[in-house]
Amino acid sequence: MRIGLTTGPLPHHRFFIQRFFEEFKDELIFSITQLNTKGSRGSKISNLAKKSFQHLSGWDSTQSYLLSRIYNKKSRKLLESVNFPHEIDFAVDDINSDLSENIIRESDIDILVVFGGKIIKKNILCLPKKESYTLHLGWCPDYRGSHGLHWAIHDENYSKLGLSILTLSDRVDAGEIVLRRRIETKSVKDEYDLMIFAQKLAIEEIIKVIKTIKETGKLPSTEAQNKIGNVFLSKDFTPRIKGCVRKNMKKIKLFEASQ
Repeated sequence: MRIGLTTGPLPHHRFFIQRFFEEFKDELIFSITQLNTKGSRGSKISNLAKKSFQHLSGWDSTQSYLLSRIYNKKSRKLLESVNFPHEIDFAVDDINSDLSENIIRESDIDILVVFGGKIIKKNILCLPKKESYTLHLGWCPDYRGSHGLHWAIHDENYSKLGLSILTLSDRVDAGEIVLRRRIETKSVKDEYDLMIFAQKLAIEEIIKVIKTIKETGKLPSTEAQNKIGNVFLSKDFTPRIKGCVRKNMKKIKLFEASQ
């Protein structure tokens, strides 16, 4: 089985590539990272990481600075084990570019796995011989789009605080559902820890799916999303919403204790 990956430039995306290389060393044909910003590759990853988690925090400037320090330390630790062949590691500004399409087409892959980056167009989606999958940190179809976990917390909809593995679609998180997993928060301190925990859990879940395909030769059964649900944009995640998420994080423990 031949596997290809496309992903974003943040540390958890690099960790995603590394875990796939560890589990599917002989099957992994390429990884394409979509950069999206100006500057060197290293600065892109670092700056996007800081911006991402400062945006997530909703704290004042001092707290954002402290969060960046914590994130930098944890991200460096996360990346300590990253060691995959550079010859299969590509970087592009646009995942829908001719370069990306040529890499995927010429690699003759069976499975494409996507974590992060922009929506992939149909001319690329049709290239894998078997299927394409994506990881989404949100319970589909209720929380599609950006910050799915945090919107569930905002809504105090804790029973749908979870992740989804989907077949890939050219619409936002609209593919068929392979699996959904609720996220337990017993060891989670705040929304920052929640993201790190959910990212790692989602990566391990998709690895299990691909392992099963490899062992059985069969694709997993899927379920169509039975309602339109909600699609959230990054711009919707305002400071007011962030503050509500922080406040409601404290209520999760009470909810889980009652179950």
